[in-house]
Amino acid sequence: MKKIEKIDQLHFAHCYDLSGAPELPSDTFSLGEKLVLPKGTVLLSYGEVPRSIWYLHEGIINGYRPDNNIDMNLAYVITKGFLAEAWYFSKRKSMDEFIAAEKCTVSKFSESAINKLIQNPDIVKNILFTLAVKSTSICTKFENFKNQTLKERLRAFLEMQFTLNRGERRLELHMCQKELARILNVHSVSISRALSDLKKEMDIQTSKNSIIITR
Repeated sequence: MKKIEKIDQLHFAHCYDLSGAPELPSDTFSLGEKLVLPKGTVLLSYGEVPRSIWYLHEGIINGYRPDNNIDMNLAYVITKGFLAEAWYFSKRKSMDEFIAAEKCTVSKFSESAINKLIQNPDIVKNILFTLAVKSTSICTKFENFKNQTLKERLRAFLEMQFTLNRGERRLELHMCQKELARILNVHSVSISRALSDLKKEMDIQTSKNSIIITR
């Protein structure tokens, strides 16, 4: 059982669904450099103008964005597909920071390789698809999230912890219900009711300073 000790280890990030992306030609990755990155590798730093783009084959890349230009908060999670392409093609300083959340396998494409990539219309379609998903899905997420009941929001939050801690079947969150209420920006009494309702559908155990969830 994994224990999550700190509030900043709890995330409610967006997972991009790129499952419907147009298929890439079989020789796409021969143009790139295949790398295995250890956990914690920074692929792109905040404020950097990227000179490469990456394609994630296996693993998880976390995308962080600043909160009031002070703290970098987890904004989204990438499990497959191109990344940093928006900042590369716009030639703007990145507002994101990409960090490997676990051991990852990626292909890195240099500027000369990208110039060859974009000559292939099938690759361009894939890149345009990922850009479109990223530009629209967060807005959709927030609209859906706004219209969800507290129980639905709480379920999504708890299930996200398993997404970010892949392979874990049981998680212990070292926090009280008041802290959970603060994260979701609701009253602690409302959280208590929502947890009681959710216990009928999920394996959740609560104590004074701990919440244990099991899949």
